[in-house]
Amino acid sequence: MVCLGQIYGDILYYATSMFDHYYKGVTYSRPEAWYFWGYYFFMNFIWIVIPGYLLYRSVEASGRAFQALARQSKSEQGNGHTKKRD
Repeated sequence: MVCLGQIYGDILYYATSMFDHYYKGVTYSRPEAWYFWGYYFFMNFIWIVIPGYLLYRSVEASGRAFQALARQSKSEQGNGHTKKRD
């Protein structure tokens, strides 16, 4: 969940900055190209890549857990040794 919040915040940061640049004519970065690509783009893009990778790993782990649960449920039903639940 924290990964999604981080990605959302970074996309919101990019979107509001681009909106101000294109519709209001306000630029928050210095005019040099290296500053824009180095600081504004790359340094903030890191905060999309790392949480994106962690989110991907979390979804994979959750998928494996649900598959294991489904296999366990299926094997318990197949051998007739299911416990009666109250």
